[in-house]
Amino acid sequence: MREPLFYSCLAANLVLPEVTYSADLHGIRVEADMPRNTTEENFRVEFQSVVFGIKHFIEEIAPKAKYTIQSTMFT
Repeated sequence: MREPLFYSCLAANLVLPEVTYSADLHGIRVEADMPRNTTEENFRVEFQSVVFGIKHFIEEIAPKAKYTIQSTMFT
């Protein structure tokens, strides 16, 4: 199950501008790197890339890889 998921994330890293997927022992992450002295405009672009990355993962990557998304919200 991991191979199609990881492959899809790596492929998306290549074709989606500003979207970066990464993985650790706890799962898949969407991240944005920016310098400490970033501008407000750069922050907006990077923040929107994370929002888009989450949406893309939920709608495109997870279903094709037959990956079940679990909430990380505390109840």
